[in-house]
Parts: sequence; C-alpha cells; structure tokens
Amino acid sequence: MRILVVEDDMMTALDLAEMLRDIGATVVGPVGRLKQAWALANRDQLDGAVLDVQLDGDTTLDLAMDLLRRGVPVVFATAFDKQSLPAQLAEVPRLAKPLDTEMVHWVTDRTFHHMKA
Repeated sequence: MRILVVEDDMMTALDLAEMLRDIGATVVGPVGRLKQAWALANRDQLDGAVLDVQLDGDTTLDLAMDLLRRGVPVVFATAFDKQSLPAQLAEVPRLAKPLDTEMVHWVTDRTFHHMKA
C-alpha cells in the first residue's frame, strides 16, 4: 500500500510517516511543498494520500480533488474543520492535529482498507 504524505511541518511529517509504516504502508514522501506533492502524485502509483490542507501559503485542495477523481482515497491531516473545506471535500476523512497514533491507524485503516490484500 503506497501512501503519499504531504505535510510542511517536518516533525509531524516524520511522525505520520512512521505511524503509516507501522500499519504496513510504503510512504511516498513525505514532502512539504505543493510542487513536490504534484510531482509525486503524477509520477507514482498511489493507493492513498494523507494531506495537510495548508502548506506555507498554498493549499492541497486541488491536489485532493485530482486524486479523488483518479480513485485515490484521501485523508486530510489538518486543524481545519469540515465547514472550512469546499463542499465537495467536506466528507473527506480528517485527522485532527496534533496527530494521535491510534486515530491515525483507525482512520487510515478504514479509508485505505480496501487496498490491503
């Protein structure tokens, strides 16, 4: 299971990557810039993505919509609530920051579970 991690806080990104590896994921990234995220999303075959919504003045909302259109499940790791997101992304699962290991495992398992074989 290949999961793209996009997070601009390096400590959070490394913690999240480790949490995903704990459940057997292969982490793509992590990256903290939108340009890098698009490059990986367009280059790699992904089974899912965990995206911070706000990246140093940019947002990952267009990337999230693109991934979802391609059938790649997305989870947001963000302090944003669902009312702060565009209507078409309001139902994307969210992990509240600071990240909790058990919640990361629970949400990602349920979101990406169909990819496990």
